[in-house]
Formats: sequence, structure tokens, C-alpha cells
Amino acid sequence: MNYDADVTWNENTSFSKKDNLANLLVNIILLCGILMGLALVAGIAFGGIRIIVKRILPERVFDRPEGMEFISLHLSDHRSRPQDSTVSSSIKAS
Repeated sequence: MNYDADVTWNENTSFSKKDNLANLLVNIILLCGILMGLALVAGIAFGGIRIIVKRILPERVFDRPEGMEFISLHLSDHRSRPQDSTVSSSIKAS
């Protein structure tokens, strides 16, 4: 068995622009900036369209009285609660 080693001196050892980690990080930061800009533009457009529609058609699209119903817990109401006689007063939470 013979081992023959081949060594080449003309092989490229530097990083290309495609293999550079710093270039990847810069492109990631640029992509995040572009996506944040698009999200900001979309949010402003959505809010602006909503404000314009509210001014042009008040109480017809967004603020309809029949569509304003929602479920609420009324936590600030101080109604008297019925006393439960089967539970000890030391266990009751107030």
C-alpha cells in the first residue's frame, strides 16, 4: 500500500463576498429595517384609511351603535353577594 499526498499551492484561501459573515449580518440588519419600514407604512395607511372613513361616513362603518355591544365583567360594581353558609368564614376570599 502506497500513500501519495497531493498538495496544491494555488488553492484560494480567502473568503469570497458570498462567504463573509459580516456581509450576512449587514444584510440581516438591512432586511429588518426594510420590514420595519413596511410595517410602519402599512400601520399608518390602515389608521389613515380608518380615520378618513370615520370622517366621511360617521356611525355607518365603524361606530355603529348596534355593533358596540360587548361582554364586560363589571368589576367596579359593588353589589351585595349572598352569604354561603356552608363555607367557613376563614376560607372565604373577599
